[in-house]
Amino acid sequence: MAILNVSVEPSDLDDSGWESGLNNAKRPTVDVYARAFNNLSKERQAQGKNEQAVALALLSVICSFALAPGRDDGPYAPVMSGPSGRSELPEDLSETELDVVAYLFPRVGDSELRARLGDLLWLRKGDYKAGQAGVTAYLAAAQELENKCEYFHVPVRIERAVQIAAQLGGGRGELLKHVLEVLGSIIRDRAKSTVTLRTPDLIDILIDRDDDNMAEWAALSEQLANELEKTPDYHLALMFWARAAQAHRKAGNNGASRNALIQEAEAYVHLADDAPSQMVKASFIRSAFEA
Repeated sequence: MAILNVSVEPSDLDDSGWESGLNNAKRPTVDVYARAFNNLSKERQAQGKNEQAVALALLSVICSFALAPGRDDGPYAPVMSGPSGRSELPEDLSETELDVVAYLFPRVGDSELRARLGDLLWLRKGDYKAGQAGVTAYLAAAQELENKCEYFHVPVRIERAVQIAAQLGGGRGELLKHVLEVLGSIIRDRAKSTVTLRTPDLIDILIDRDDDNMAEWAALSEQLANELEKTPDYHLALMFWARAAQAHRKAGNNGASRNALIQEAEAYVHLADDAPSQMVKASFIRSAFEA
């Protein structure tokens, strides 16, 4: 199987100007790169440079794969699917197209694109070194996005880095330990400045993987929940109470876990008090009992 219905060679990327696609992207994420490469491919086609246009079209498709490490059918999911079929996935890449990925990989310095290429080489070819480099690139890309306040895009990259690191070195390998250390630093920095709706997703990764520091993540979740209730932001606070309960339970502190669950329930009650309708109020009360 192949992504494209025409042949493509690695050398077709030479002098294609693929670097300008990265430079023209408005945000350092692969979905934006996909559009930039697609536009560049159309330009090359209009110039009669068909081989280069095809190679750039392949890059566009590769960057359009939807990263979904949390799904059972992941780590990638089709952007579109229906009765007539689905959009492309990494499994659709032909060996020749994978040769293009391997050719470009060592030539790319951009962390986001390098993470995607390294991931594909590990996923499809079992390339250990590419997998290691992909993990490093995912961490760098996540930190760059964090620094640009693109918080929504950070968790999925960290989660995929954790997955690959675990596959490469086992559940307690040094590479996985490094990934969790980087994630821990991100969480601690966020706790001091910017907590978003996706921050609980990052803590979920630590609760799932970082047994050695579980007490810290329980305490930090409690701290954030208490601070958010003072805002007051009970929606986000209850998410952290739930994480605190889970982390305390994993750390063996069942009493603290029960207390966190009580606080989560009380947060639901506060939301019910301010509910815009009886139906919404009833929903929050029901959630309070379930907590």
